Amino acid sequence: MLLVDDEPNLLEISSVYLERDGDLSVRSVSSVEEALLVLEEEIFDVIVSDYQMPERNGLELLKDLKGRGNGIPFILFTGRGREEVAIEALNLGADFYIQKGGQARAQFEELKNAIRQVVARTRVTNALRIKNLELMTLYDASKVMGSTLDLRAIYNSIHESIVQMMECDALLVTAYNEKDEMINCLFAWHNEEPVDVAKLPSIPLAPPGHGTQSQVIRTGESILLGNYVERVRADSNVRYYVDDDGEVHEDIPDEEPTQSALIVPLKHRGKVLGVIQVFSDRPNAYSEDDLRILESLSVHAAHAISNGILYENAISEAEGRRQAKMAFESLMKAMEELGKGILLIDMEKGTMIHNDIALKRLDLQGEEDLLERVLDRLDLMESMNKEHSSIASFSDEEKMVIDIEDDRKLIVLH
Repeated sequence: MLLVDDEPNLLEISSVYLERDGDLSVRSVSSVEEALLVLEEEIFDVIVSDYQMPERNGLELLKDLKGRGNGIPFILFTGRGREEVAIEALNLGADFYIQKGGQARAQFEELKNAIRQVVARTRVTNALRIKNLELMTLYDASKVMGSTLDLRAIYNSIHESIVQMMECDALLVTAYNEKDEMINCLFAWHNEEPVDVAKLPSIPLAPPGHGTQSQVIRTGESILLGNYVERVRADSNVRYYVDDDGEVHEDIPDEEPTQSALIVPLKHRGKVLGVIQVFSDRPNAYSEDDLRILESLSVHAAHAISNGILYENAISEAEGRRQAKMAFESLMKAMEELGKGILLIDMEKGTMIHNDIALKRLDLQGEEDLLERVLDRLDLMESMNKEHSSIASFSDEEKMVIDIEDDRKLIVLH
């Protein structure tokens, strides 16, 4: 608490009485101006101020604080007993008005009780406010992430939500590829700027017992680190550091700024897809409540990221098919201009695309079971696990067969 009074003797006596039980810590100042300077640097649970002081009185201090939007609890503790002072104090937002005088022990017991009441009430109010803010932030984030398949919008929503709820000097969102056991960075933010993830190399999943991120991926359990550097130096097999210019360096520098970390899995349908990592430059910056909040956010994030990745893959695949179709159509046209037959055969699906020249060369126009007859003539029946027919096949000099994929073949007839 901050005690403001211009009488040195009363400051000393008040501090002794208030600190006697060991549950209150008192910082004393002798003027309003000194109090305002201290409040710029320190945070207090409550202010106890005298009314009558040289230059500026206690009510002027209260007015100044309210004008700055500082809602710190305020108790006016004064020897002046005028009713109008008490009324003005309460109208300005003071929590209590206590008059000095009488038996010292009783007077300070009354003051201590008032301090405890206002601090307890404020802490409950702040806890509810923080809880409501967390719930609203999580709700807003879930709405944003549930309404878009744009991965950039999803990552930005994750970042904005975290910044609103806890310290965040850096943020990483990574994905784990189970097939090659590699960890890839999807989104990074450092020093109030986004980081180009293309500069961040993929890293292999560390062996059991090594690497905090790898441990979270293997176990699906979150980690809270109050001393990040000590832990990382002890058990990480691969380490990277992003400097203030966004450049990536291997290993951690001697003066690594990151001191605290929250490392939470992104789990979707019981499977770890990746990790969210939040960092602070301050030691012991995070609490179990922060970890719980980030775990709640990660549930929505994992679902949104999974859907976003599926969407991007589908778009990429569709674009690939479109380009392949355009390329094949161009090839068909070029082959026709050269008088060559061309066929694209999908063995698995049993489908075929061809030009008229190819069928003329194969002398198969109007035939039933056209695909089977084509494969027979081209000596490709073995690929279909069937016996050769008796029809003479094209020689290797007359055809060129290109394996596009395991079950797809491109044939050009010379």
